[in-house]
Amino acid sequence: MPADTTESTELLDSDRLDRAVEAAATALTALRAEPRAHAVREAVDRASQAVDTLGPGVTAVVLRRLLASIADCHRDGLRDSSRLAVCRRTISVALRLDPRWTSARSRTGGSRPGLDHPAGS
Repeated sequence: MPADTTESTELLDSDRLDRAVEAAATALTALRAEPRAHAVREAVDRASQAVDTLGPGVTAVVLRRLLASIADCHRDGLRDSSRLAVCRRTISVALRLDPRWTSARSRTGGSRPGLDHPAGS
């Protein structure tokens, strides 16, 4: 029975990570569509809430930095910046190293939507 508990905890953690990554990807998409739109700020707020559900760790820290960079671009009216590009590459590496992401990808048989292949890249 402990294995079932462990597996369900891993699935829950993986689902939280999925939601956080998906929300961050939505914020990035909103930024690229209309950098100054109110929808960007709303998407960043929703993504921040999703990231807050993650436990402490590298992936959460990198996602927060990505969201801060998206917020900065929004404030400046930019669709992209060198800092945002660095954050996107960093989150891609963090996701590849995060066992919650890689184990869920192997269970689902491949690529999942998110920031490992952001739109417009």
